[in-house]
Amino acid sequence: MDPVNGRVSVLDIYGKYLGGFRVEGQFREMKTDGKNRLYYSKRTPQKTTAELPVTKDFQEIDVVVQIFRSEADGKELFNFGDFKGEKDRIRRMDTGGAIATGSQYNIVWEVNREGMLYEGLNQEYKINVFDQDGKKILTFGREYEPVMIERRLGELVRKSLMPAFDPRRAWEFDDDGNLWVSIYSENEEEVVYDVFSPQGIYLKQVIVPHMIRDIKKGKVYSILTTEEGLMVVKRFILKEIE
Repeated sequence: MDPVNGRVSVLDIYGKYLGGFRVEGQFREMKTDGKNRLYYSKRTPQKTTAELPVTKDFQEIDVVVQIFRSEADGKELFNFGDFKGEKDRIRRMDTGGAIATGSQYNIVWEVNREGMLYEGLNQEYKINVFDQDGKKILTFGREYEPVMIERRLGELVRKSLMPAFDPRRAWEFDDDGNLWVSIYSENEEEVVYDVFSPQGIYLKQVIVPHMIRDIKKGKVYSILTTEEGLMVVKRFILKEIE
């Protein structure tokens, strides 16, 4: 995925270039299913910065997120629909520039091996499931207490009430098809996952020291930074702690 140049490139497991295609607009996040189909999202602000008046305060612009599926060559493009709720906060300045802070709430999504789309706006703890034809077949979630995160910058203390689930960390599916949803924790040194069955039933909560990048054959994979500043992939075994 090359969002800067608006291009998707496909390589084999040895890094050999197999082909690619262009994507128009702001696209982000690329995923695959068990049939080697590609999924990516595009976000479209409903106004341009030039359309905003010059103000001292930030203004909110509605953003529409679209999620697409295609074959590896970019053909047979399918749009799952328009997902709303993200709002960019922008302040246009009289100098001609602008300051943007992004959206407080984000569309978070993942695809399982069968090509089922799991999507949710983290303003509330609700996840929608769509089949391969884009039909919504299930909605699930759980009650939660918003987490207050306190961050310090010198003498400045900033407290923020966080959304339902964490868009910085990808959702994952385990070998049984259970969905692992990353949520916020007051302890930022731990990573907390709520685990749901394929039917949307809450099963348990798992706390680990590192963000999970993949789950396969009972093991989890994470990317860690060594003391020398090198990034390494490590594999761990999940064990219940009594």
